[in-house]
Amino acid sequence: MKRCPYCGSCLSLGKQGEMLCASGPYRYWLKAEVTLLEGQQSKGTCLFIMLNPATQDNQEHSSSHGTRERCKCLAKKWRYGTLVDCNLFPKRGTPSQPVASENDASAEPNNDRHLLLAAQDADIIVCAWGGDGASKGRAYAVVQMLVDRGFSHKLHTLGFTQSNNQPRHPKPRNPQQWPKPTDLTPWTGVEQWLSERGKR
Repeated sequence: MKRCPYCGSCLSLGKQGEMLCASGPYRYWLKAEVTLLEGQQSKGTCLFIMLNPATQDNQEHSSSHGTRERCKCLAKKWRYGTLVDCNLFPKRGTPSQPVASENDASAEPNNDRHLLLAAQDADIIVCAWGGDGASKGRAYAVVQMLVDRGFSHKLHTLGFTQSNNQPRHPKPRNPQQWPKPTDLTPWTGVEQWLSERGKR
């Protein structure tokens, strides 16, 4: 039985070979290998930070599976051979009932430890939680934590939501709004984004 390199707990195996670190209703990270084109050299590990894991994140036809496949497609375009998925909120929810507004804050310290260690191991961090990430100031707390730990140079986004200037999700409900691989941009304005929190 493989164990989480960050906390030592036993890992779960997804239907397509993904490795998950989960405990009860919480999932702290998911890791999947990305098949690159023949002859391509992997640039390393791509970490996506999104909103929260889905209730049935092992189900092949779940919304989480669709999001993960979208992230794998983007990582492949960017030539990253490993995908890691973490979230602002570790408690599982559904697209129609996200858990951001009712998150159990007691789970955040453990989630933060996993986030920081995943960020340390990643070669690129894609912030992509969508508009709901602003709930309870969680997005700002996580970004500030990453900046304080020296990960600013790894932070990237796929653009920002028009409504509240949060990093765009890789798979919004409207397919016409899906970001393109070329939308990936270094988050050079992260300090300004943090400083303008109170103005939104």
